[in-house]
Amino acid sequence: MIFFAFLMIPLNYFLSTKREYILGDWASDKETQSEMFVQHFSKLVVYLLIETFLGIAKEHFLGVASSKAATAMHKKMIQRVMNAPINLFFDVTPVGTIVNRFSNLDVLDYHFKGSCQHLAWCTIGILHVFVLILFANWKIIFIYPFVCYFIREILRLSQFLHLECTKIHQSTESG
Repeated sequence: MIFFAFLMIPLNYFLSTKREYILGDWASDKETQSEMFVQHFSKLVVYLLIETFLGIAKEHFLGVASSKAATAMHKKMIQRVMNAPINLFFDVTPVGTIVNRFSNLDVLDYHFKGSCQHLAWCTIGILHVFVLILFANWKIIFIYPFVCYFIREILRLSQFLHLECTKIHQSTESG
C-alpha cells in the first residue's frame, strides 16, 4: 500500500509540472490564445482531474498504511506488556504509566502519514535538483557517489542521535 502512495507522489509532481508547462505555453503564444482555448483548456482540465484522483488515492493508501502500522504496533505493545514478568514490570511500573503509553497511539496515525509524505517530497526534490545539476554539467556525476555516501553517514548519525534523545526523553518522563 505504501508503495502505491510513494508512486503516486512523483506522478502527481510530474503532472503538475506538465500542467504548468501547458499553461505557460498557452500564455506565451498571444496570437493563437483564443483559437487554441478549447484544446489547452481541455488538457488542463484532464491534468487537474488526474492530479485530483492521484491525490485522493495517495491519501487513501497512506491512511490505510498508517492504520495498519498503528494496529500492528498496538498488538505488539499489548503482547509485550501481557508477557512481561510480573515482578519486574507490573510491580515496578505504575498503572498510570502503562495506561499513558497506550493512550498516545492516535499520534502515530497523524505523524506516520505526514512523515511519509514529507520523506517522499524531500526525496523527489533532491532527485530533481540532482537531475537539473546533471543536465547542466554531466561531469558532476563522478561526485554523486561521494555525496550519497556523506548523506548516508549523516542520516545514520541523525538516527543514532534521535535514538539517544528518545532514550533521554523517556528516562526523564519515567523519573
